[in-house]
Amino acid sequence: TMEAMVAAIEDRNTVLSTDSSPKREPVSAVAAIISETMEAMVAAIEDKSSHEVETPMMPKGNDDAIEDPNWEWNEAKQMKYRPVLRISVHNSLAKHIVTEARMSGTPVVLTGHVGWAGFASRWLRRREDQDEGEARLRSDGEEEEKKVEGDDDMRGSSVANSADKKDELLDLSDPSLYLDVDAMADDIGQEEVPVVKKGYDDTEPILARIPLRTFLDASWPSVDNQGDSKSASASPSARQNHHPSLYLHQWQFPLSETGEAKLCRQSKALPNSIFGEDLYKYWLDRCPGDCPLQYLFMGNEETMSKMHKDPGGLAISIAPIVGEKECVLVHRDDGNACLYHLEATVDPDSIDFDAYPLLSYARVWRTTIKPGEILIMPQGTYHQCRNVTPCLSYSRFHLDAVNLRSFLQSMFDGDAAELSQDEVIWNAVDALMKKVDKVTDAGQEIVKESLRAGTSLILSPDQMKVSEDVTSAVDALRSLRHIVRETARKLDLREAVKGSKADRMPGPSSQTAKIDGSKEQVWSVMVEDIDYCLHEFRYRFSKNVPKLPNRRARGKKRFAMSAPLMRAKRDDAANITVYNGYQRIENDDEGDPILSFSTNLERGYTLLSRAPPGLTESDRKDLDADISSLSVGDEITVQVQKKMCQASVLEARKCYAAYLSYEDYPALYDEFLPCDLLRDTRENKSDVPLDQLKPGKVVIGLVGEKRDEYRGIVQSVKCCTLYKTQLNWRGDKIERWVDSKSIIAVGGRKKRTNVNTGKDED
Repeated sequence: TMEAMVAAIEDRNTVLSTDSSPKREPVSAVAAIISETMEAMVAAIEDKSSHEVETPMMPKGNDDAIEDPNWEWNEAKQMKYRPVLRISVHNSLAKHIVTEARMSGTPVVLTGHVGWAGFASRWLRRREDQDEGEARLRSDGEEEEKKVEGDDDMRGSSVANSADKKDELLDLSDPSLYLDVDAMADDIGQEEVPVVKKGYDDTEPILARIPLRTFLDASWPSVDNQGDSKSASASPSARQNHHPSLYLHQWQFPLSETGEAKLCRQSKALPNSIFGEDLYKYWLDRCPGDCPLQYLFMGNEETMSKMHKDPGGLAISIAPIVGEKECVLVHRDDGNACLYHLEATVDPDSIDFDAYPLLSYARVWRTTIKPGEILIMPQGTYHQCRNVTPCLSYSRFHLDAVNLRSFLQSMFDGDAAELSQDEVIWNAVDALMKKVDKVTDAGQEIVKESLRAGTSLILSPDQMKVSEDVTSAVDALRSLRHIVRETARKLDLREAVKGSKADRMPGPSSQTAKIDGSKEQVWSVMVEDIDYCLHEFRYRFSKNVPKLPNRRARGKKRFAMSAPLMRAKRDDAANITVYNGYQRIENDDEGDPILSFSTNLERGYTLLSRAPPGLTESDRKDLDADISSLSVGDEITVQVQKKMCQASVLEARKCYAAYLSYEDYPALYDEFLPCDLLRDTRENKSDVPLDQLKPGKVVIGLVGEKRDEYRGIVQSVKCCTLYKTQLNWRGDKIERWVDSKSIIAVGGRKKRTNVNTGKDED
């Protein structure tokens, strides 16, 4: 935070006025920045202090057992719950602090924003008689009196319809607001919403879909059950039925035709560009101009979700409309590593450091959010939420330049195919280019006017000024350019090294994408379109636009690989590939290339002897007997694809093993790896549980002594004996794990230690 303060002071030391003459900003303005930030720091410290236990000054216990008072010896007290920083959206450093927090995986709470969840203004009422310090509902008699008088709304005016505040943005922090459930039911009560029971099963959470009105009648508290919390919601009309076992769980209202029309495009964007251009608002035509990933949650007190994380690489915001919600958050790197794939709990009453010793190292935050606050969770954050009071909350996912890289990785991991990530990128690029092109055309029209008039081009400050909307669009387009280029690179590389397997790999299935269900676009062409769009925008006030430099990568730079592709031509009919005009190499069993790059390893493969045909059943049985008594140093012959190679045994291990096909490499590099050398592809890169290792899973393989990381796709998993071998690769020594089926001969034995039994044998 202090670094941010210093950066802001340096940045604001000199400010350009409208006439471009530099002037010194008043010291008071800089002091105001420091003051705002210090207030946020002090608030965080005070929040943390409220969770800490005062150190007792006197020893505890009797004379026989005196406890040192300088530490809390209760095991649960060793679990550190960090406070969540709260920062006003009007703080001039808010964008910088939130961006850095999102990049580092740290949650923050925003305060002071009005207009969020603006649709709720139709359901909210202001309590009468706040003078006594306690909100009171009108009596039934008063309601009946209004009804007799023929008033249109016996419940009183909604916040949205208040005569003197029609243009006022909704301020959810107003403590006088309560939820008029009847108004909500009249507005959207016909909507079908998903409901679950308390303590629902994560595998099949949805119990049923029922009308919202039915849920409200059955599971929202009556006036008598409201409690004393100011944040608890109430309806003036008493609700007789009360069965709070149901929980409205993640209703995605933009997918409803009527819900989309009534609730979308009614949340005012955060000020000061705290979030960048929301790229998901360009995804679906059925939800134009807004993100389709918006949800409502609603339930009684103690309703809670289980610890989990949402795939897709998206940031998440949670904002109570009424009621309070406690959120426990775990850093994205610690859910698997420190919570042991969520087997460990962070519940203070169930902490077990014996079973889960690394739990004490987990970065865990705990905070209670209330109306007027917006919790921002960076992509990949593990979280669980509990309603402290009856609570209606609004949540939405967000995608901008900050989390585009995680979004791209998720696309190629294939962990959230329902998000249509390739289509989101395409539609966003297309819409942003159209927006930028309009500004370019306007600039060129100014140039044409000056040419027609025969005058020199003189631009006013207003003509040069770029709106915040256009600035956001250009910034987003520049970020997307690199994402599109990386997508084109990976798809080109996949096609070159994987052949037909490329279409079966996670992520985009080909170098083209279908937009709006039919129109096909080529990723590499889209890169050129973006470059051309930005180039014209850059020189929009020029009479002669400079020629766009050729940025197309060629050779090995095209694939960002250390070696260029071999010059090769495939003959599918003969199932061979001709390399460098003379080497004829059979493709693998599926007809895809074994070799791709001009490297020593691949050139060496062409010099190896062809492997013999398969062994008879009797010969295989004898060979298996020889393999079972292999010792370190024994000489063997290993089959690698269609060739064979001499090797020596370095190690044998009984283990679970996965056969990997590496993303960016041809079939020659496919190999077995022990499962303890596999890591998750996400930021934490933790171990991958065996029950998650299935064909098609994308993992990181740790290869070689230096444990170099390579992304691969699991082809199969089995429990077997793996042999670490050193291959004599035509002069080079290469280490590789093989299974017993890859060994086609055993020979050159001496008296050594049997790697399977640990005994010395001849």
